[in-house]
Amino acid sequence: MEQANYIKAIVTAIFTVISSLLGVLAIPVIMLVGSNIVDYVTGLMASPYRDQDINSYKSIRGIFKKISMWSLVIVGAMMDELIMYTSMSIGKELPLRFVIACTVADLQRDYKYIRERTGYGSQYTAILTAIG
Repeated sequence: MEQANYIKAIVTAIFTVISSLLGVLAIPVIMLVGSNIVDYVTGLMASPYRDQDINSYKSIRGIFKKISMWSLVIVGAMMDELIMYTSMSIGKELPLRFVIACTVADLQRDYKYIRERTGYGSQYTAILTAIG
């Protein structure tokens, strides 16, 4: 029982640090990390059923996709900071923080689900594949 309390304390400390660093953006980032992990695991599980082998080229390609996904979220956060700085400079305070970054993170997660699970979204595939 004492070991379970120790693990709970460690998990609570980790999530406390993440939320203090990211603030409002913590939940979308945690959801994006979770979907990345689920995507990786389900890809590994599905490869034998698709008669595909797991090789380093596919792994590197997947890593680059994840890096570009995270880059888009970072660019969204930077845009949010620029908007907040501009609004503070003109004397107006905006009530929302990290709107663009949260929206980008959520759209990426939704687009990925729609594209991979249903096959729809082909009209957006060329645009989103180029950036992600």
